[in-house]
Amino acid sequence: MIKVGLFTLFLSIGIFANAQEIVVSDTATKVFSKVEKEANFPGGLPGWRDYLINNLNAYVPVQNGAPVGKYTVLVRFKVCTDGSLCDIEAVNNPGFGLSDEAIRVIKESGNWVPAEQLGKKVKSIYNQPITFMVEESRDLPRKRKTRKKE
Repeated sequence: MIKVGLFTLFLSIGIFANAQEIVVSDTATKVFSKVEKEANFPGGLPGWRDYLINNLNAYVPVQNGAPVGKYTVLVRFKVCTDGSLCDIEAVNNPGFGLSDEAIRVIKESGNWVPAEQLGKKVKSIYNQPITFMVEESRDLPRKRKTRKKE
């Protein structure tokens, strides 16, 4: 029997950001990786954690034949000034449909509260690692092999 666990790594949020802005084309379209006030999900970190727990399908790896192991997907996206999400992408793909599932749940999360810099709403980059765990279940009795009587 396979047991599935889902762990989201909230402490890793923002680790991948640096203290510079990324200029896309001109000054009107700056994308910030470090801001005074980070973009966040309505309800803050507890709301985001609840959303992921309730909406992410933790059984995807088992349904797609993943062996026992730990699989992390890093999803990068931008939170626009109106709170919408864009440029959602998986930075890595461990396989077994995990990147697609992580992207799906983020796309369906709705509008966020945008980041702020100098009192103005700005477009910012957000990195979200999502870790799926596939473990062998130890709490169910295993079937005993029976010997054929000769």
